[in-house]
Amino acid sequence: RASAAAAPDSDKGRAARALLSSGYHDENGEFVALFQKTPWCNGAVWSGSWWLAARVFQLLRSHHLPYWQIFLTTSVLYLIGTYFYLDLIRSVDRREAQANKPQESSPL
Repeated sequence: RASAAAAPDSDKGRAARALLSSGYHDENGEFVALFQKTPWCNGAVWSGSWWLAARVFQLLRSHHLPYWQIFLTTSVLYLIGTYFYLDLIRSVDRREAQANKPQESSPL
């Protein structure tokens, strides 16, 4: 909003106005996307997990599985996804720590 107001005729201002006028909003007018500035995502992250969960549920129901098996299957899938996300965060933290670590000079 600040970019749109500060320089309305600039590229950033036009992009900000386009996002504000056509971005995907929920019923309260809030953006569904999460804006982050992180090493692995320098932009908007939109979680499609609800869509994927609905498709997995649909697939499992088409095989006439009972709900308890569907619940356990989706729980396992979420645990696997959480583990990989944790691994991603840890690897980025390690990489940042290495990059910020002062170089040790070799003794003469």
